[in-house]
This record gives sequence, C-alpha cells and structure tokens, in this order.
Amino acid sequence: MKNSIKKISIVFENLEYGGMTTFIENLINSKSLRNLDVNLITNKTNKGIYSLKNNIKNKRFTLITYSTLNAPHISFAQANLFYKVLKIFGFMIRPILFLISIFQFYIILKKSSPDVILAACGGYGNFRSDSASLISAKMLNIPKRILSIHHSYSKTRFWSFFINFADKFISKSATSIIFGSKAVKLDIKKNTTLLKTIKNSEIIHHGVSPKKIKTKNNLNKIFKTNNKRILKIGILSRIESEKGHYDLIDVFNVLPLNFKKKMRVFFIGPAKKEELNKVFEKLKRYKLENYFKITGFIKANSLEIFQKLDLVLSLTRTFEGFGLSIAEALMAKRPVLVTRVGAVTEFLNNKNSTLISPNNKKEILLSLKDFVKNKKNWDLKAINGHKHIIKNFTAEVTAKKYLKHLNLK
Repeated sequence: MKNSIKKISIVFENLEYGGMTTFIENLINSKSLRNLDVNLITNKTNKGIYSLKNNIKNKRFTLITYSTLNAPHISFAQANLFYKVLKIFGFMIRPILFLISIFQFYIILKKSSPDVILAACGGYGNFRSDSASLISAKMLNIPKRILSIHHSYSKTRFWSFFINFADKFISKSATSIIFGSKAVKLDIKKNTTLLKTIKNSEIIHHGVSPKKIKTKNNLNKIFKTNNKRILKIGILSRIESEKGHYDLIDVFNVLPLNFKKKMRVFFIGPAKKEELNKVFEKLKRYKLENYFKITGFIKANSLEIFQKLDLVLSLTRTFEGFGLSIAEALMAKRPVLVTRVGAVTEFLNNKNSTLISPNNKKEILLSLKDFVKNKKNWDLKAINGHKHIIKNFTAEVTAKKYLKHLNLK
C-alpha cells in the first residue's frame, strides 16, 4: 500500500444525531487513520457535534464548522411567521444556494489543502453541501475525491431538472464512490446516472467499535424497573412511523396481559413534537402508559445503552442503508428482532438474529411471545451474532478498507 496520503478532509452534512455520526466517529478513531491529519468539516446545526467533540480521540483530528446553505434547520411546523416566510424563500432559491455553497467550500478546502476529500453523504439525491464540496475539490485539483453514500436515494418533487443537472457535475467531479451496502448501490444505480460516469466504485459496510466509550450518564435510573425480572425491550432511533414505533404500540395493545406484564418498552432517540404527541395519544388511547417509556436522546455510548436492554428491535418499514444500531446491539451480545429491509440480510441471518417481514404486525406479535417463552434461544443467537460482527464488521475492518480505497489510483 502506498503511503501518499497525509491529510484527509471529511465533509459531513447532518442534522440529527444518528448512525452516520457513529460511523464518522468510528472511522476517525480507527488505527488506520491515526497517522493522518483528519479535518472533519460539518455544519454548525449538526446535533451530533456534541458527540463528535467528546468521542473522537484521534490526536490529529480537527473539527471545522460552517454555516450550511443546503440543509434545512428550521422546523416549518414550529417556526413563527417570519421564519416560515424565510424558509419558503430559501426553498425557492435552493439551486442558487447550492451554487454559492460550491464557492463556500472552495474557500474552506483551499485553506485546509487536503490530499483527499471524502464526502460522507447520508442520503444522496438533493441539494447537499457534501456533494457541492466534490465540485469545489475538482476546481482545486485535489487528487482524490470520493463520494461515500450510506442511504437510499432521496427523491424530490421539485428541482428535479436542476438536481439531475448537478448530478452530471458531481459525477465528473468524484474520482470514485463508496457505497455503505449493496442495497444502497442498487438504489443509486436505479435512480441516478452516477455509475455510468464513475467507474471506480466499491461496497464497504459500516463497522462497530468493540470498545465501550465510558460516558457520564444516569442509565441505571433511566432503565430502572420495579421488578428485576421485567424484560426490557427497546428501539434506538428517531421516533417516526417509518421506524416502526407505531407498529410496536399496536402490537403491544393486543398482546395478552400475561406477556405485557413481563415487558417494558423503551423508545430511545430524538423526536419531533408532533411525533411525540402522536405516540402519547396512542399510548393513552390504548392505556399502555405504564408499559412504555420515552427517554428522548440519551448522551451515552450506544453499547452502554444496549447493555441495559434484553431485546433490541429494528422495525423499519421501507429501507435500511446498513443498520449500524443492529450491529452494535449484537456487539453488546443482545438479541435483535429486525425487519428484512435494505441491507439487513447482507449481514444478518436466522442463525444470528430473528428476521421478520416489514409492516407485518402478526410476525412482531409472534416474535415477542416467542422471546418471552424462549429467551435462552434468543440469547444464543445473540452470541452467534457477536462472533459474526467481531470477525467481519468492526470499525477497524471498515477503516482498513477505506484506507485501501483511498490509496487506489
């Protein structure tokens, strides 16, 4: 492997804390990137900045923040009249803002002078700063310009002409693409022309750090139950219908009382006010308030959180770019109940997890009953899953593949 790379700039535009934040942390903390100067360039409105500042331990890491012109950061439902008008105006001129962001990143990247620009894109298909940075990098003749796509194509009703036009510039600006899974690559190939122009592409799955980062928290208090025999089951994700939270509430409502009494459900993650209202309204209607706890976002390492649970659920209805939280749960030796969507079957099978069809409440119901009755079998699957993740999907495995890709001509 050639050692031609000394400095890398990672552009990471993001709003909510989630799997992409953990991915970035794991990548920068890896041994493979320890000998490189790493600049992480992210938007000031990124809610994962707190985690990035506290969890990245690479001594050669520098955090650079910018004011985004592309990622909407004002909730339309919660904004006052002035900000609603401002948001509408901003939406109307989005193609212009995207062009301005290209020159914004031209200035940022010129100052940092990296050998590599890695545009870490959570979901491709809209006006994004990470995409704009690749065009800027091309203008600056930065040798390696990698587009890293981790989720499905984001279809938009508006600006399709301009976005397709921008695709052409992005495809000519990037020297290669890394996909977070086969499912993501197929989705991008179906919806864009990127792969017609960019011939060098590779699939590199996410990886989990086996090291638990100790954080100051009150997890014992959050997950405390009156009875130590109560089984704690949880979903760690944003609260929204696509993530299956409402499906779980509906299923729990028809669960026999003797099963209900043996479980406590935890919804762990951020939520918009309107989503929270829907959840509380549904729980109140079903009289399930005593069985569910909404924790909100918890400032703690995911492995620490999972170790407080007996079962981790991922009930995504449509698409999963990889499913990092699932891999983290198995790293923590916790059994998982997962819907077969997106990239899930690329690393999970019936030997290491319990897989069900998406949008299938009957299968969720049967699975929960089976978990209560046969918990030991589920725990054995989790052990198999732990061994599988340790061997094939650690952060170091991912980082080594990334570094090898970066050194390709």
